[in-house]
Amino acid sequence: METIKLITAPSVAALQQITDWLSIESSHGHGFIHNMKWINAAYEEERLFTVETENIAVGFISWKIEHLTAEIDIMAINADYRKNGLGKKLYSLTEKFLKTKGFVVVSLISSPRSSEGFWSKMGFHNFPDEMGARITHFKPLVDTCETSHERPPNRIELWSSEPYMVRHEQLEPDWIWDTSEISSPILQPCNGDWTVSIFENGSVVGEEKTKLKRSVIQESLLDGLFLYISGNQDITSVQE
Repeated sequence: METIKLITAPSVAALQQITDWLSIESSHGHGFIHNMKWINAAYEEERLFTVETENIAVGFISWKIEHLTAEIDIMAINADYRKNGLGKKLYSLTEKFLKTKGFVVVSLISSPRSSEGFWSKMGFHNFPDEMGARITHFKPLVDTCETSHERPPNRIELWSSEPYMVRHEQLEPDWIWDTSEISSPILQPCNGDWTVSIFENGSVVGEEKTKLKRSVIQESLLDGLFLYISGNQDITSVQE
């Protein structure tokens, strides 16, 4: 096989090639031809890349964006070219592109379920079951702040429960981050109903549902799915 190329601005001819082999796959009872409306929209909006060999589009990937997140919509490789690493090549090149554009996380719905093994090999993590989100997998595109097993004076605590449950059952936080020296951003899947607390010098300066807090926390809910706080944000500037 000749050199594989990632095409970030595919031609109309390439789109037609994709349509043709998706139609053939559909005649055998599988494939994504029923998604052509979304594939065409991604092409028109320049959210579709192809992987080509010998000027033939043998695979494609499309996505949508929300602030600093990218969600993979569809990725497919022509059945005649599978089992030779093209899927890995296509995703890896796309991820590299997304990083250069400043995205901090990529997410997706693993469908069919048989594709979960592939995405796991690509470094994706399962979304917490507690979120009940339609998204099934995610992968940070930046180095992130590690959670702490201690409860330092300056910290952020996050529970996968609503505030009344935290108070009534005196639940321990599910995640803790030491904010005294944040060298890497905090990035965590997060439901807007979950409880977040900010501590400064050992005292609580704010506790509420993440989607209600009028603070840097609310501003940092990416696509309603992730808590994201960069290393240069002042996490103690809570506006009550």
